[in-house]
Amino acid sequence: MTYNKKGFSRRLLSKAFLVLFIGFFLLLIYGIYSVASLGDIEIKDKDYYKNQVISSGYEYVEIKNMPKDLINSFIAIEDHRFYRHKGIDPLAILGSIRDNIKSKKLVRGGSTISQQFIKNAYLSPDKTLKRKFQEAYLAIKLEKRFDKDEIMELYLNTIYLGHSCNGVASACKKYFSKNVEDINLPESALIASITKSPASYSPIKLVKSDTDQGAPLGEKMIDGINYKIFYNEPAFKRQKTVLLRLYELGYIDLENYDEALKYPIRDSIKPSL
Repeated sequence: MTYNKKGFSRRLLSKAFLVLFIGFFLLLIYGIYSVASLGDIEIKDKDYYKNQVISSGYEYVEIKNMPKDLINSFIAIEDHRFYRHKGIDPLAILGSIRDNIKSKKLVRGGSTISQQFIKNAYLSPDKTLKRKFQEAYLAIKLEKRFDKDEIMELYLNTIYLGHSCNGVASACKKYFSKNVEDINLPESALIASITKSPASYSPIKLVKSDTDQGAPLGEKMIDGINYKIFYNEPAFKRQKTVLLRLYELGYIDLENYDEALKYPIRDSIKPSL
């Protein structure tokens, strides 16, 4: 009886390995097909992307002129192994699979900053396995073409941050009426907090004028409809998450963390819409 149980276990294990092998092989084939269907996409030089930003009416800022706290905020909340991986982060992918299975819904994507830039520059926003393969392949090519600071510069100048803001310079002017060079640590964390979902975590929200939510920050007319501008509370909660990650990863010390939490961030919101 014991022998039969052992034999059954071996057969079950063999079948499991066979299923895994076939699954991996099919996934590999699909990945090759996905990359092949990209066609001849080239990673352009930096001036190409810079000119695209400028020709679209947005400001392009070199990374040397951006606050270190802003750069660190994006790294901390979006891709904390940014300076260690080569375009894709296997640990982040495994972590996202684990978290998505545990929560039984999509809560993490596992994309690196390089992958996010590729998606914004070349691919559709569709959440498909095909796009993920394409994104990973092009991210590796991107890392071979540019150094890390160049990739970060391209990313920060093109990332969508809500309310028609493309790039951090645009977002700082729209939400704070400030140049990106002049924002502080709490403001940097607030800008970085938007990336997870600009629709959910923009620091302001527009509400039709016939809705009573207290005193507005201002008003804006869109397509003949008057909207009032209010604080968007989930954004400030998310900002605290970014500050905590900065502290956990050693980018700021406990004193700076406490000061940033106490900073009256709502007073910084001076929307320029």
